[in-house]
Amino acid sequence: MVEYIYLIIGFLGLVFGAEILIRGSVNLAHTFKISPFIVGVVIVAGGTSIPELAASLQAINLGVKDIVIGNVIGSNIANILLIIGVVSLVHPIVEIKTSTDSSFSLVHKVGYIVSKNISDFVAIISSIIFIYFCWRGVITYLEGLLMLLCLVVFLVSLLMKEKADFKEVPEKLIPLWLSSIFIVIGLLAVIFGSNLFISGASEIAKTLGLSETVIGITIVAIGTSLPELATGLVAAFKKQTDFAIGNILGSNIYNIFGILGVSSLFTDLEVPLSFVRKLQIDAIGFNLNLSGIIYDAWFVLIVTLIFVYLMRVRKRIGKKTGIIFLLIYFVYISLLV
Repeated sequence: MVEYIYLIIGFLGLVFGAEILIRGSVNLAHTFKISPFIVGVVIVAGGTSIPELAASLQAINLGVKDIVIGNVIGSNIANILLIIGVVSLVHPIVEIKTSTDSSFSLVHKVGYIVSKNISDFVAIISSIIFIYFCWRGVITYLEGLLMLLCLVVFLVSLLMKEKADFKEVPEKLIPLWLSSIFIVIGLLAVIFGSNLFISGASEIAKTLGLSETVIGITIVAIGTSLPELATGLVAAFKKQTDFAIGNILGSNIYNIFGILGVSSLFTDLEVPLSFVRKLQIDAIGFNLNLSGIIYDAWFVLIVTLIFVYLMRVRKRIGKKTGIIFLLIYFVYISLLV
Protein backbone atom coordinates (compact mmCIF):
# COMPACT_ATOMS: atom_id res chain seq x y z
CA MET A 1 0.00 0.00 0.00
CA VAL A 2 2.86 2.37 0.81
CA GLU A 3 4.31 2.00 -2.69
CA TYR A 4 1.07 3.28 -4.21
CA ILE A 5 1.14 6.31 -1.92
CA TYR A 6 4.73 6.97 -3.02
CA LEU A 7 3.67 6.62 -6.64
CA ILE A 8 0.81 9.13 -6.29
CA ILE A 9 2.77 11.70 -4.27
CA GLY A 10 5.75 11.35 -6.60
CA PHE A 11 3.51 11.76 -9.62
CA LEU A 12 1.95 14.92 -8.18
CA GLY A 13 5.41 16.28 -7.41
CA LEU A 14 6.52 15.64 -10.99
CA VAL A 15 3.49 17.35 -12.49
CA PHE A 16 3.52 20.30 -10.08
CA GLY A 17 7.26 20.81 -10.42
CA ALA A 18 7.22 20.62 -14.21
CA GLU A 19 4.23 22.97 -14.39
CA ILE A 20 5.78 25.85 -12.45
CA LEU A 21 9.16 25.16 -14.07
CA ILE A 22 7.57 25.64 -17.49
CA ARG A 23 5.68 28.72 -16.34
CA GLY A 24 8.91 30.35 -15.23
CA SER A 25 10.81 29.31 -18.36
CA VAL A 26 8.09 30.40 -20.77
CA ASN A 27 7.80 33.74 -19.00
CA LEU A 28 11.52 34.30 -19.55
CA ALA A 29 11.07 33.35 -23.20
CA HIS A 30 8.27 35.88 -23.65
CA THR A 31 10.32 38.54 -21.91
CA PHE A 32 13.23 38.06 -24.30
CA LYS A 33 10.88 37.55 -27.30
CA ILE A 34 11.99 34.08 -28.35
CA SER A 35 9.97 32.46 -31.14
CA PRO A 36 7.30 29.82 -30.32
CA PHE A 37 9.20 27.03 -32.05
CA ILE A 38 12.35 27.82 -30.05
CA VAL A 39 10.28 27.89 -26.86
CA GLY A 40 8.94 24.44 -27.73
CA VAL A 41 12.24 22.84 -28.74
CA VAL A 42 14.70 24.44 -26.33
CA ILE A 43 12.94 25.69 -23.22
CA VAL A 44 9.71 23.72 -22.78
CA ALA A 45 11.10 20.47 -24.21
CA GLY A 46 14.12 20.82 -21.93
CA GLY A 47 11.90 21.59 -18.96
CA THR A 48 9.46 18.76 -19.59
CA SER A 49 12.34 16.31 -20.06
CA ILE A 50 13.62 17.04 -16.56
CA PRO A 51 11.20 14.50 -14.99
CA GLU A 52 12.64 11.80 -17.26
CA LEU A 53 16.18 12.84 -16.34
CA ALA A 54 15.44 12.99 -12.62
CA ALA A 55 13.63 9.64 -12.78
CA SER A 56 16.56 8.06 -14.65
CA LEU A 57 19.16 9.36 -12.17
CA GLN A 58 17.08 8.14 -9.25
CA ALA A 59 16.73 4.75 -10.94
CA ILE A 60 20.54 4.54 -11.17
CA ASN A 61 20.83 5.59 -7.52
CA LEU A 62 18.36 2.88 -6.49
CA GLY A 63 20.15 0.23 -8.54
CA VAL A 64 17.40 -0.30 -11.14
CA LYS A 65 19.30 0.84 -14.26
CA ASP A 66 17.01 -1.08 -16.64
CA ILE A 67 14.37 1.58 -16.03
CA VAL A 68 16.59 4.21 -17.70
CA ILE A 69 16.51 2.61 -21.15
CA GLY A 70 12.86 1.65 -20.81
CA ASN A 71 11.98 5.18 -19.71
CA VAL A 72 13.58 6.75 -22.79
CA ILE A 73 11.89 4.30 -25.16
CA GLY A 74 8.52 4.62 -23.47
CA SER A 75 8.70 8.42 -23.28
CA ASN A 76 9.58 8.87 -26.95
CA ILE A 77 6.82 6.53 -28.06
CA ALA A 78 4.31 8.13 -25.67
CA ASN A 79 5.29 11.63 -26.82
CA ILE A 80 4.31 10.87 -30.41
CA LEU A 81 1.54 8.29 -30.24
CA LEU A 82 -0.14 9.19 -26.95
CA ILE A 83 0.44 12.94 -26.68
CA ILE A 84 0.09 13.84 -30.36
CA GLY A 85 -2.92 11.55 -30.50
CA VAL A 86 -4.66 13.29 -27.61
CA VAL A 87 -3.66 16.80 -28.72
CA SER A 88 -4.93 16.24 -32.27
CA LEU A 89 -8.33 15.30 -30.87
CA VAL A 90 -8.55 18.73 -29.27
CA HIS A 91 -7.32 20.63 -32.33
CA PRO A 92 -5.72 19.44 -35.60
CA ILE A 93 -1.96 19.90 -35.54
CA VAL A 94 -1.00 21.89 -38.61
CA GLU A 95 2.46 23.08 -39.57
CA ILE A 96 2.62 26.80 -40.30
CA LYS A 97 3.47 27.06 -43.99
CA THR A 98 6.44 29.11 -45.08
CA SER A 99 7.55 29.72 -48.62
CA THR A 100 10.86 30.38 -50.33
CA ASP A 101 11.52 32.83 -53.11
CA SER A 102 10.73 31.21 -56.47
CA SER A 103 13.98 32.61 -57.82
CA PHE A 104 16.00 30.43 -55.44
CA SER A 105 18.05 27.68 -57.05
CA LEU A 106 17.34 24.02 -56.28
CA VAL A 107 20.43 23.88 -54.05
CA HIS A 108 19.23 26.90 -52.08
CA LYS A 109 15.75 25.41 -51.69
CA VAL A 110 17.13 22.08 -50.49
CA GLY A 111 19.44 23.90 -48.09
CA TYR A 112 16.50 25.93 -46.81
CA ILE A 113 14.39 22.83 -46.20
CA VAL A 114 17.20 21.04 -44.36
CA SER A 115 17.94 24.13 -42.28
CA LYS A 116 14.27 24.77 -41.51
CA ASN A 117 13.64 21.19 -40.47
CA ILE A 118 16.87 20.57 -38.57
CA SER A 119 14.89 19.29 -35.58
CA ASP A 120 13.35 16.57 -37.77
CA PHE A 121 16.73 15.34 -38.98
CA VAL A 122 18.24 15.36 -35.49
CA ALA A 123 15.24 13.47 -34.08
CA ILE A 124 15.64 10.80 -36.76
CA ILE A 125 19.42 10.61 -36.40
CA SER A 126 19.17 10.32 -32.59
CA SER A 127 16.72 7.41 -33.01
CA ILE A 128 19.14 5.65 -35.38
CA ILE A 129 22.01 6.18 -32.92
CA PHE A 130 19.85 4.71 -30.16
CA ILE A 131 19.26 1.58 -32.28
CA TYR A 132 23.04 1.25 -32.67
CA PHE A 133 23.52 1.42 -28.89
CA CYS A 134 20.88 -1.28 -28.40
CA TRP A 135 22.72 -3.54 -30.85
CA ARG A 136 26.01 -2.94 -29.01
CA GLY A 137 24.37 -3.59 -25.65
CA VAL A 138 26.05 -0.82 -23.63
CA ILE A 139 26.38 2.97 -23.47
CA THR A 140 29.66 4.15 -21.91
CA TYR A 141 30.57 7.55 -20.52
CA LEU A 142 32.56 8.41 -23.67
CA GLU A 143 29.49 7.82 -25.80
CA GLY A 144 27.50 9.81 -23.29
CA LEU A 145 29.87 12.76 -23.67
CA LEU A 146 29.54 12.50 -27.45
CA MET A 147 25.72 12.57 -27.21
CA LEU A 148 25.82 15.61 -24.92
CA LEU A 149 28.12 17.34 -27.41
CA CYS A 150 25.63 16.56 -30.19
CA LEU A 151 22.86 18.05 -28.07
CA VAL A 152 24.83 21.26 -27.48
CA VAL A 153 25.67 21.58 -31.18
CA PHE A 154 22.01 21.06 -32.07
CA LEU A 155 20.78 23.70 -29.61
CA VAL A 156 23.41 26.25 -30.65
CA SER A 157 22.72 25.74 -34.35
CA LEU A 158 18.98 26.05 -33.75
CA LEU A 159 19.33 29.25 -31.75
CA MET A 160 21.63 30.75 -34.38
CA LYS A 161 19.26 29.83 -37.21
CA GLU A 162 15.90 30.87 -35.81
CA LYS A 163 14.85 34.48 -35.57
CA ALA A 164 12.67 35.77 -32.78
CA ASP A 165 9.16 36.23 -34.16
CA PHE A 166 6.57 36.59 -31.45
CA LYS A 167 3.36 37.95 -32.92
CA GLU A 168 1.61 37.88 -29.58
CA VAL A 169 3.01 38.93 -26.25
CA PRO A 170 1.17 38.13 -23.02
CA GLU A 171 -0.64 41.09 -21.56
CA LYS A 172 1.01 40.56 -18.21
CA LEU A 173 4.41 39.10 -17.47
CA ILE A 174 5.57 38.09 -14.02
CA PRO A 175 8.82 39.65 -12.74
CA LEU A 176 12.08 37.97 -13.68
CA TRP A 177 12.93 37.27 -10.04
CA LEU A 178 9.63 35.40 -9.63
CA SER A 179 10.33 33.40 -12.78
CA SER A 180 13.67 32.37 -11.29
CA ILE A 181 11.96 31.23 -8.07
CA PHE A 182 9.48 29.19 -10.14
CA ILE A 183 12.35 27.49 -11.93
CA VAL A 184 14.23 26.61 -8.72
CA ILE A 185 11.13 25.33 -6.89
CA GLY A 186 10.09 23.41 -9.99
CA LEU A 187 13.44 21.65 -10.19
CA LEU A 188 13.33 20.69 -6.51
CA ALA A 189 9.76 19.39 -6.79
CA VAL A 190 10.65 17.34 -9.87
CA ILE A 191 13.66 15.74 -8.19
CA PHE A 192 11.71 14.97 -4.99
CA GLY A 193 8.76 13.64 -6.95
CA SER A 194 10.92 11.43 -9.15
CA ASN A 195 12.52 9.82 -6.10
CA LEU A 196 9.17 8.80 -4.66
CA PHE A 197 7.77 7.86 -8.06
CA ILE A 198 10.62 5.50 -8.96
CA SER A 199 10.56 3.94 -5.49
CA GLY A 200 6.86 3.22 -5.82
CA ALA A 201 7.17 2.00 -9.41
CA SER A 202 10.01 -0.38 -8.54
CA GLU A 203 8.02 -1.98 -5.72
CA ILE A 204 4.91 -2.28 -7.87
CA ALA A 205 6.99 -3.92 -10.61
CA LYS A 206 8.19 -6.57 -8.17
CA THR A 207 4.67 -7.11 -6.80
CA LEU A 208 3.17 -7.60 -10.27
CA GLY A 209 6.08 -9.71 -11.46
CA LEU A 210 6.92 -7.28 -14.27
CA SER A 211 10.47 -6.61 -15.38
CA GLU A 212 12.06 -3.24 -14.66
CA THR A 213 12.27 -2.62 -18.41
CA VAL A 214 8.53 -3.06 -18.90
CA ILE A 215 7.67 -0.87 -15.91
CA GLY A 216 10.01 1.78 -17.33
CA ILE A 217 8.34 1.68 -20.75
CA THR A 218 4.83 1.88 -19.27
CA ILE A 219 4.23 3.39 -15.82
CA VAL A 220 7.37 5.50 -15.50
CA ALA A 221 7.36 6.66 -19.12
CA ILE A 222 3.69 7.70 -19.12
CA GLY A 223 4.01 9.42 -15.75
CA THR A 224 7.06 11.44 -16.75
CA SER A 225 5.51 12.29 -20.14
CA LEU A 226 2.51 14.02 -18.59
CA PRO A 227 4.22 17.46 -18.57
CA GLU A 228 4.55 17.17 -22.37
CA LEU A 229 0.88 16.22 -22.55
CA ALA A 230 -0.13 19.23 -20.45
CA THR A 231 1.91 21.68 -22.54
CA GLY A 232 0.71 20.04 -25.75
CA LEU A 233 -2.94 20.45 -24.72
CA VAL A 234 -2.35 24.09 -23.80
CA ALA A 235 -0.76 24.63 -27.22
CA ALA A 236 -3.72 22.92 -28.89
CA PHE A 237 -6.28 25.10 -27.12
CA LYS A 238 -4.30 28.21 -28.08
CA LYS A 239 -3.81 26.87 -31.64
CA GLN A 240 -0.02 27.25 -31.36
CA THR A 241 0.85 24.20 -33.45
CA ASP A 242 4.52 25.15 -33.93
CA PHE A 243 4.84 25.13 -30.15
CA ALA A 244 3.40 21.60 -29.89
CA ILE A 245 5.59 20.27 -32.72
CA GLY A 246 8.72 21.81 -31.23
CA ASN A 247 7.91 20.42 -27.79
CA ILE A 248 7.58 16.83 -29.02
CA LEU A 249 10.60 16.87 -31.34
CA GLY A 250 12.75 18.63 -28.76
CA SER A 251 11.70 16.34 -25.94
CA ASN A 252 12.53 13.20 -27.93
CA ILE A 253 15.96 14.60 -28.80
CA TYR A 254 16.59 15.54 -25.15
CA ASN A 255 15.53 12.06 -24.04
CA ILE A 256 18.15 10.29 -26.15
CA PHE A 257 21.06 12.73 -26.29
CA GLY A 258 20.45 14.39 -22.91
CA ILE A 259 19.06 11.74 -20.57
CA LEU A 260 21.12 8.83 -21.84
CA GLY A 261 24.15 11.10 -22.13
CA VAL A 262 23.95 12.37 -18.56
CA SER A 263 22.96 8.98 -17.11
CA SER A 264 25.92 7.24 -18.76
CA LEU A 265 28.30 9.65 -17.01
CA PHE A 266 27.33 8.05 -13.68
CA THR A 267 27.45 4.43 -14.79
CA ASP A 268 27.74 2.36 -17.94
CA LEU A 269 24.20 1.75 -19.16
CA GLU A 270 23.81 -1.89 -20.12
CA VAL A 271 20.90 -2.41 -22.48
CA PRO A 272 18.50 -4.85 -20.76
CA LEU A 273 18.35 -8.22 -22.48
CA SER A 274 15.90 -9.75 -20.03
CA PHE A 275 13.40 -10.83 -22.65
CA VAL A 276 13.74 -12.06 -26.22
CA ARG A 277 11.26 -11.88 -29.09
CA LYS A 278 11.54 -14.41 -31.88
CA LEU A 279 10.84 -13.73 -35.55
CA GLN A 280 10.51 -16.95 -37.52
CA ILE A 281 9.29 -17.56 -41.08
CA ASP A 282 9.45 -21.29 -41.79
CA ALA A 283 8.59 -20.95 -45.48
CA ILE A 284 11.95 -19.35 -46.28
CA GLY A 285 13.90 -20.80 -43.40
CA PHE A 286 14.21 -17.44 -41.64
CA ASN A 287 14.82 -17.50 -37.90
CA LEU A 288 15.90 -14.46 -35.89
CA ASN A 289 16.12 -13.96 -32.14
CA LEU A 290 16.48 -10.39 -30.93
CA SER A 291 16.34 -8.71 -27.58
CA GLY A 292 12.88 -7.25 -27.13
CA ILE A 293 14.49 -3.88 -26.61
CA ILE A 294 15.80 -3.95 -30.21
CA TYR A 295 12.26 -4.13 -31.54
CA ASP A 296 11.24 -1.27 -29.28
CA ALA A 297 14.18 0.85 -30.48
CA TRP A 298 13.15 0.27 -34.10
CA PHE A 299 9.59 1.16 -33.16
CA VAL A 300 10.84 4.51 -31.82
CA LEU A 301 12.46 5.24 -35.20
CA ILE A 302 9.35 4.17 -37.14
CA VAL A 303 6.94 6.40 -35.19
CA THR A 304 9.43 9.28 -35.47
CA LEU A 305 9.56 8.87 -39.26
CA ILE A 306 5.76 8.71 -39.45
CA PHE A 307 5.43 11.87 -37.35
CA VAL A 308 7.96 13.78 -39.49
CA TYR A 309 6.27 12.59 -42.69
CA LEU A 310 2.83 13.70 -41.54
CA MET A 311 4.05 17.12 -40.40
CA ARG A 312 6.42 17.97 -43.27
CA VAL A 313 4.71 16.26 -46.23
CA ARG A 314 1.03 16.14 -45.36
CA LYS A 315 1.48 19.10 -42.96
CA ARG A 316 -1.45 17.99 -40.83
CA ILE A 317 -2.41 15.50 -38.13
CA GLY A 318 -6.17 15.45 -37.76
CA LYS A 319 -8.58 13.65 -35.45
CA LYS A 320 -8.67 10.43 -37.49
CA THR A 321 -4.89 10.15 -37.41
CA GLY A 322 -4.94 10.97 -33.70
CA ILE A 323 -7.35 8.11 -33.02
CA ILE A 324 -5.11 5.73 -35.02
CA PHE A 325 -2.09 6.90 -33.00
CA LEU A 326 -3.91 6.18 -29.72
CA LEU A 327 -5.05 2.75 -30.88
CA ILE A 328 -1.50 1.81 -31.91
CA TYR A 329 -0.18 3.03 -28.57
CA PHE A 330 -2.65 1.02 -26.49
CA VAL A 331 -2.00 -2.10 -28.58
CA TYR A 332 1.76 -1.61 -28.03
CA ILE A 333 1.29 -1.27 -24.27
CA SER A 334 -1.03 -4.28 -24.10
CA LEU A 335 1.57 -6.41 -25.90
CA LEU A 336 4.19 -5.41 -23.32
CA VAL A 337 2.06 -6.16 -20.30
